[in-house]
Amino acid sequence: MGFRAFDAATDGTEGSLGFWRLPGGFDKRLADWSAAGVVGYVEAEHFGGVGEQQAAVWADGAVVH
Repeated sequence: MGFRAFDAATDGTEGSLGFWRLPGGFDKRLADWSAAGVVGYVEAEHFGGVGEQQAAVWADGAVVH
């Protein structure tokens, strides 16, 4: 059942904004949702103490970081 929600929120294209795991099209969905309030996406990847983090914030339909 979770895959149906995932499929409905994404478009199957490659992710954007330099994120590793942000599904294609989901950034557009986050931008749409931000019309009602600020929305953020956070991603972290670590292994053996080495890794990286990224984040983005949307407000009023646009990325504001």
